[in-house]
Amino acid sequence: MINSELLANLLFPPKCAACGKIISPVSEELALCASCLERWKNEKQLQIKEIHSGTEMALQIMTVCRYDSADNSGGIGKTVLLKLKSKPLKYVARFIASEMYTALGWLSLSEDAVIAGVPRSRRGIRENGFDQVELIARFLSELTGFKYVPCLVHRGNVRQKELDYKHRFENAANSYMMREKNRNFSFGLNNCNSKNMQKFISRAAGADKALTSLKKSRRKYVTDVCGHDVLLIDDVATTGATFEACSQALLLGGAARVFCMSFAGTSDL
Repeated sequence: MINSELLANLLFPPKCAACGKIISPVSEELALCASCLERWKNEKQLQIKEIHSGTEMALQIMTVCRYDSADNSGGIGKTVLLKLKSKPLKYVARFIASEMYTALGWLSLSEDAVIAGVPRSRRGIRENGFDQVELIARFLSELTGFKYVPCLVHRGNVRQKELDYKHRFENAANSYMMREKNRNFSFGLNNCNSKNMQKFISRAAGADKALTSLKKSRRKYVTDVCGHDVLLIDDVATTGATFEACSQALLLGGAARVFCMSFAGTSDL
């Protein structure tokens, strides 16, 4: 009797995520053929960037490789990401997650940290039928043992890539919030991890604005985040605007610390 997985590999053999060459099932977890894997080893460039967007909160973002939208030379990282954006290729998502996993040693995450992904817009999910960052986050959760918490939601209608640098920060600030998990949950400044929230609020550009955001976040608080370090991930980081907005939402929701990590980063970061 033929094993179902073996049959699937015979009918639909896995292909290299970069060049499309058929690879053996044993190599599927790598997602790349031997030649593309060598190119990838030379292409990887781990970086940690610190950005300041006008607030007093400095944001550090770790990236595994560079992403140049104008470069058509066929970089491995860019090619892999573009394929995952258009199709929910699990072995590609697993490869990206494994590459991010190898870089986690640089971050001082606590043992009970949780993973959150930057959510795709509703428009993007309607057009493609899935959220590629969620796929990556779930595989990264398996590798790390950290719980995956889908605690953020994207409420905006304008795509970040359609905006200039300044307007990306303005749009992101109004587009991301904590997902509502319990409509009857009451939230206040004296609740979980208020010390961290007060510290964040005092550092924000305008305490009144931060307090207003906090009030809007009531009932959109997720208990899984409270008091935990959060590893916030994305596929591509451009200006850091999305990471900043999501980090603020998580901190206002009670997160102890937020660590931002993206598979790729552009030259604007």
